[in-house]
Amino acid sequence: MKTFKYQKIEDLVSRVKVGFVGPISNFYCTSNDGVPLIRTTDLDDINLDKLKFVTNEFHKKNRKSQVKPGDLIVARHGDNGAATIFDKNYEAQVLNAVIIEPNPKKLSSYLLKIFLEIPFVIKQIKGSVKGSVQGVINTKHIAELLLPICDNINYGGIENLIYSIDKKIKINNLIIDELNSTVKTLYDYWFVQFNFPGALGKAYKDSGGRMVWNEKVKKEIPAEWDCFYLKDLLLVLTGKEDANFATENGNYPFFTCSENISYCDKYAFDGKAILLSGNGNFNIKLYEGKFNAYQRTYVLIPSNADHYTLVYHAVKNRIKSLSNGSRGSVIKFITKGDIEDITVILPKSGHKDLFHILNTLTKKIELTMLQNQKLSHMRNWVLPMLMNGQITFK
Repeated sequence: MKTFKYQKIEDLVSRVKVGFVGPISNFYCTSNDGVPLIRTTDLDDINLDKLKFVTNEFHKKNRKSQVKPGDLIVARHGDNGAATIFDKNYEAQVLNAVIIEPNPKKLSSYLLKIFLEIPFVIKQIKGSVKGSVQGVINTKHIAELLLPICDNINYGGIENLIYSIDKKIKINNLIIDELNSTVKTLYDYWFVQFNFPGALGKAYKDSGGRMVWNEKVKKEIPAEWDCFYLKDLLLVLTGKEDANFATENGNYPFFTCSENISYCDKYAFDGKAILLSGNGNFNIKLYEGKFNAYQRTYVLIPSNADHYTLVYHAVKNRIKSLSNGSRGSVIKFITKGDIEDITVILPKSGHKDLFHILNTLTKKIELTMLQNQKLSHMRNWVLPMLMNGQITFK
């Protein structure tokens, strides 16, 4: 039987502090004249090109909210307690989040992040959240979180294993981004600019291919092509389940309006599908196989599988305009009619090679995403048991 001793985070790290709290717009500046600012909304992807910047004077004055490489940034609101290691090679400012400066002699940044993901600690975090509208966890609560530590557990082995899984997921995400970029480029070139390979392999439109006026889209499209409404190519369906349908160890993906994919025990759909959230951020996903869906998730399964990737990008191209014109003052939403009236331009016949190339690349994306889902599932399953000693390393 393993014996645990419980230690506060503040006793295992160098410092726990809070990022700047308060109005900050007066301190914004250009990237050339300032220091990056990390907000809670940036924690999932700290990308220098997307960050706002604050003045150098603000940075020097507010030392408490400075973050340096190796520090841990913990969300105070939103996904309370979600931690990100700041692994960049520059200093930055943090807005309204907790910063933990690790003590490598006691606990590495990565191992501390792992501790924050185990059920025992998550339960403490949820119990500390204050506020009915937007729950917030404060610096003191983070500092006083108890970590269960056992001398007989190989934490170095756990850290190496989880790091390897996370690194593979990160590499896969880079592969997915590159493949998505390639598919998007080909789609735009072939189906938007109409420079698909024509006679002698030359770009159709640029080499003088015959174009004709199409009244539906109010522009010229290639001769022998046509414009279809989405309702002409598929049925627009919706899921039937509520949010409580998800289960902890379900066998089938359960698509809701969230970016994240849940799981459930029963499937209702099977095939190549485009999943579109009807509210929230209107995210769109591709999936092939058995799955189920939430009531406000639209399910699009093309009648012709060749059109799979094409329909996905046609819908994705319209997401921004659809969301800008969506209805509702509090929860914006997209209607079934909005989706059915999306236009798709494609050849009346032939050009199967174009569809095949797009679908082959999309299949590679899906397989890589599936691998990430399985890795995440395995990680979430094995981590608590490793940390409480149910599973050990030889």
